[in-house]
Amino acid sequence: MITSTKSKNSAKLKALSPSLRLKTRYLVYEVLNPTKGLTIAKSIENQCRELYGIIGFAAMDFRKIEVKANKGIIMTNRKSVDKLKASFVFLNKKENIGIVSRYVSGSLKKAKTYL
Repeated sequence: MITSTKSKNSAKLKALSPSLRLKTRYLVYEVLNPTKGLTIAKSIENQCRELYGIIGFAAMDFRKIEVKANKGIIMTNRKSVDKLKASFVFLNKKENIGIVSRYVSGSLKKAKTYL
């Protein structure tokens, strides 16, 4: 007879404490002069990857949340907000489009009010 070595009350993974959790920020951006045939969110992602490399881009925890006609929301971690804004400057010089950061928030609900 084979018996199971696991107990019925097996240990569950503990949730991360708030001090260890990554704190996210939501950045609302606006495109001042949109160009046809260019996806802005993909251009921002490519510019960040070009500036900071694959490892730096992965550390940014970059996520596109919502994109409308000329505005959008990007989620990143708290330490990478300035890196994301710097990529806007380089993208403005490279692609000749005007991308401006309008608002940075800690909650998605508040950021959507500025969208």
